[in-house]
Order: sequence, then C-alpha cells, then structure tokens
Amino acid sequence: MDIVTHGLIGATLSGLFLKRVDPAVATVTLISSSVIPDIDYVVRFWGMTNYLKHHRGITHSILGVIILSLILAGLIKVFSRSTSYWTILLLCFLGSFIHLFFDLTNAYGTQILLPFSKHRYHWDWLMLIDLPIFFLLLVGLIISWIKRPYAFQVAVTVLVIIGLYIGFRAVVQARAEAWVKNYPLQNEQKIKYGAYPAFFPSTPFKWWTVIETEDNYYIGNLDLLNGDQNKHVRIEKTPENEWAEIAKKSKTARVFLDFAKYPHLEVYQKDGNWIVEWDDLTFGLLRRKGFLAQVVVSPDKKILSESFRY
Repeated sequence: MDIVTHGLIGATLSGLFLKRVDPAVATVTLISSSVIPDIDYVVRFWGMTNYLKHHRGITHSILGVIILSLILAGLIKVFSRSTSYWTILLLCFLGSFIHLFFDLTNAYGTQILLPFSKHRYHWDWLMLIDLPIFFLLLVGLIISWIKRPYAFQVAVTVLVIIGLYIGFRAVVQARAEAWVKNYPLQNEQKIKYGAYPAFFPSTPFKWWTVIETEDNYYIGNLDLLNGDQNKHVRIEKTPENEWAEIAKKSKTARVFLDFAKYPHLEVYQKDGNWIVEWDDLTFGLLRRKGFLAQVVVSPDKKILSESFRY
C-alpha cells in the first residue's frame, strides 16, 4: 500500500479515539505510526537496487515495528504531558501493525519475520495503490472534518466498509486462484501459479494470472464475470547462457532474482554488448514489462552496467 493511503488510514483510526485521548496526540500518533514502517524509503538515496532489497524488510517485520513503536512513543511522550506513555505506545502498535496488515494484502511481499526468515509474505488481494480504499478514506475524513461531532461514527463506518471490501476481494481472489489452478495445460505440469489484481481496470472481478511450467510461462487476464476473455499467452523460457551466468553475478541480478516470483529472462545484443534482462511477470501487463532488472555485459565478459526499475 502506498504511503499516502497509510497516512489516511492513520487519520481515520484517530477518529475512534478523539473522545478518549487528547485529539492532537491521537491524530499525530496514529498518522505517524501508520507511516513509520516506510522509513525504509530512505534507502532509495543509495540506488533502486538497495531499495528493492531493503524495502518491506526489517522495518516491516513484527520485531521491527515493535522497536519503532517503542521509539516513536517515547518521542511523542516528550511533547505530551496529558497522555501516558503506555496509551501512546498502544496507539503506535495499532497504527504500525495496521500498516503491516495492509502491506500484506498486495503482491509485493513483506518480510514480516525478519531477521528469522527472509520469506516475503503476500496475500494478493489488493493493488499496491487501491483507489476505492483511497477515495473512501479521503471522503470519510472530509465528512469528519465538516461534521466533527460525528467523527467516531464516520470512522467506524469507513473502516467497516473497507473491511467488507477487503474480505470480498479475498474471497474473489481465492476463486480466481482456483480457476488458475484448474486451467488445462497439455502435457505440462504447473510448477507455480497465481492470480493478482489486474492493473487496469482494477475491479474485484478482473485478475492478472501467471502460470509457470518447466519450459514456459502462461500469462493472461481473467474476468470472473465473463470467463477467460483473453486466452493465456505462452512465453517460452529463455535458456540460460554464458552471458546470463555472468550477469547473475551482479548485485542487481542477485537482489532481483531473490525478489521476483516469475523472473522471465531475455538476452540480446545491442551496440556490440550483451543485454541481459529479467522482468517479474507478477507485475506485467501482457508483454509490457513491469519490474525489470538489466545488466549490460561487454564482449570480453565484463559487467558494464546494472540497473533496476519499475
């Protein structure tokens, strides 16, 4: 989930506590704790590869948010004499753990068990930026600002609607994944498969699907209301060659291949050099590349450049 939506979630949560906690303390605490796991955005100053490696890492782990909450509560307490440290800490826990929950709902992957496990957990229910949730939160906050005496009721209503919406998408995603599981393939066994929110249009009934076999990937758009309107496109896996093996030694390739669920390889020549690319089909749109790692290798087998973009 994007950082703006996380902030709006925190502001909405504060409406539940305005009559029980100092309103300013509740608002500042819940907004700041709802966005503080994304403090790892600072690693972007050290390059996109480092960002890919560390984003949703330790600051998004259970241990990480506990430590961040303890620190944040102490900082807020310095400026608040009317509210106890323990009350502030509980609000920090609420905001930061809600952040983890919403990040788990999309396909990016969150390392919630660091430093004990590097596995990226993901539920694949929502887009990274979910517009229905964003606008519902925004409208709710506007109404709460106009009708301040009803802030609690508005917050409860908005959060209940969001909860029902997420629950509905979870059920529909399970149906989409079951459809992919049963998708017939001739003489091939599925190694891995998944159903992910379609990029556009993003509705609960349209899903981006990926199937991996030993020799191929199959990608396509699934419309649960109208069936498989776009038949799956078969993408043959590119056999790894010496140029790919050299490129895999780069930091960008190591980080990307550790991150990607369906890394599709392409190797081609340009301006006398060899271009080695991997794109993660999880975030693709038919043949439009989403998350892409590129390594340029010279004819004398030296890595000239490496980059990651999305």
